[in-house]
Amino acid sequence: MNKVKGVLFAVISAIAFGVSPILISMTYSMGNNFMMMAFTRNLLVIPFLLLYVGYRRLSLKLNKKQFFQMCLLTIVGICTSLMALYASYTFIPVALSSSIHFIYPTIVAVASVFLFKEKLSFLRKVALVCSLSGIMLMANFKDGSADLLKGVVLAIISGSAYSFYILYMAKSGLLRLPTIVVTFYTCIISSVFLGLVAVFSGKFTPFEMSLEGWLITLFISIMITILGTMFTQLAVRNVGTTITSVLSTLEPITTIIIGVLLYNETVGRVKLIASFLILMSVFLLALDQKNMARKRAKNIERYEDIIADEF
Repeated sequence: MNKVKGVLFAVISAIAFGVSPILISMTYSMGNNFMMMAFTRNLLVIPFLLLYVGYRRLSLKLNKKQFFQMCLLTIVGICTSLMALYASYTFIPVALSSSIHFIYPTIVAVASVFLFKEKLSFLRKVALVCSLSGIMLMANFKDGSADLLKGVVLAIISGSAYSFYILYMAKSGLLRLPTIVVTFYTCIISSVFLGLVAVFSGKFTPFEMSLEGWLITLFISIMITILGTMFTQLAVRNVGTTITSVLSTLEPITTIIIGVLLYNETVGRVKLIASFLILMSVFLLALDQKNMARKRAKNIERYEDIIADEF
């Protein structure tokens, strides 16, 4: 039963994340812009998170080291990723941007080799080739379009920044904090930082957005935080990271399908092949992760057998 629930959580999470780019790009015609979107997405959900923290009676105390780590994680990992991703929507179709953003699992896998001395397995090598090939096909530099190049670069920056978020979360010790507490502080810090950037860049335009735009933005904020982030965490708890990672590929697939059906976004054969290669890299990395988990389990069993034989 837990596995069924976990799969359901993962699917709903992926679909929620996949729908959000379409809704975000929709608000741009209602007076919104990428900076305001990144700012309001975090700001509007804070009251709901605060109510949940109060209901659960969770402590929000952080020591100085944790606060510094939280600021670094949020500004470099989350804020940079959001600004770059949402800005890319103004240059290229959201389907292509979402697919390119999905290079982050490959970046995490490769970075782990250099930073943490993890082994670059055969599957990781193939995943890296698939991911890089997908990006090159997606960019289509022969196209000569300046907007295309800007959009691709921004989507790559977004994926790279999100890779930092994943790696830093795993190695900084912040994982020991309750998930809702981390989410609350990242939203607070993001709101302050992105709000200041929006003001000083001239992108702070709250009165230019229509009521419909504000309502959609509020819906996006709640959907991403609850159906996206929290459901992903529930999926990991119930079925593990491997299955959750594989099912997360429904995110760009959802974006592509909705973009084509509702907004007539053009995704040619080459772009589809490129998207497939990037998503294939995620499948390969998930498979590699599963193989590594099996090897660790076997090593533990062998160690226990040796100890048992000695006694």
